[in-house]
Amino acid sequence: MKRADNEECNLSGSAAAAFINLIESGTYQKLKQQETFLDQSKEALRGMLYHYEGKRHEFKEINYVAKFVSKNVWQTNHAGLIEELLCYVQPNIAAAAIQLDVKKIKEANEEGCNVHHLLTPYKNPDTYYVRPTLNKLGKRQIRTHDYLFGGQSIEELVTEIRDNTVTFKAYAEEYEHFKKAAEQCPVLNGNYKVTTPYGSVSLLSNRPTWNIENIFNEMGEEFIVSYGKVDMSKLEELILQGLIPKSMVSPFRKLLDIRLDFVVMNMSSEEKAVNFHRNKQIQASLKRFA
Repeated sequence: MKRADNEECNLSGSAAAAFINLIESGTYQKLKQQETFLDQSKEALRGMLYHYEGKRHEFKEINYVAKFVSKNVWQTNHAGLIEELLCYVQPNIAAAAIQLDVKKIKEANEEGCNVHHLLTPYKNPDTYYVRPTLNKLGKRQIRTHDYLFGGQSIEELVTEIRDNTVTFKAYAEEYEHFKKAAEQCPVLNGNYKVTTPYGSVSLLSNRPTWNIENIFNEMGEEFIVSYGKVDMSKLEELILQGLIPKSMVSPFRKLLDIRLDFVVMNMSSEEKAVNFHRNKQIQASLKRFA
């Protein structure tokens, strides 16, 4: 990105103007207040439903569902699993499930090993995201308050959650529009930061990524094993597609705990999610037997 002159981005549609409008219109405050309500109301609903029988509770009159979902918490031997993948799976497939561990690279650099420099030729182009930071004046504009629950029935509380979710999504969409507008600001793209009376807007780089297959081909397996980690979500996709056997992965994972999450959602959204997952499994099965 080309660096612009060090100046405020005060043009219409700029990062600064968009942020000021976000604050002064009350949109950001309302977004944060809705976020607080939804977090606290769902926690209250969880407490109300916890001792009821069953994990899934339907509220058909308002097309909503609240459910407890079990999630396994795993400990993974990344080095051992990477070594196994690189030994028995085609490099291009194994590479799709491996990424470099930024923390390990940073620690190596601090110990005098210039790993970051070695990786420069393999680094993928940077990507960026917008992050606003409030100063004292900005924080005074965005004060939120806590809620007390207990006077409503379960059905009334779920109805409130449904209605406030619709409102929250509308404000969240406006917030996304702000970030997209900020990304187009030439001064933000040049200086990576602009200031306003309410705080600053920064353009920050996402975690770096590298071409794993090229690193493996040119620097060898030992380097990947030393500084890599497994992308478990991508690995699960490859298992589902039949490209990596689940039996290969199991010896390198240890179940530590089973976490009980609580989800409240529109029943139509739940059905879409279930259908999406089912279609994904069907497509993966077709690929396996093609």
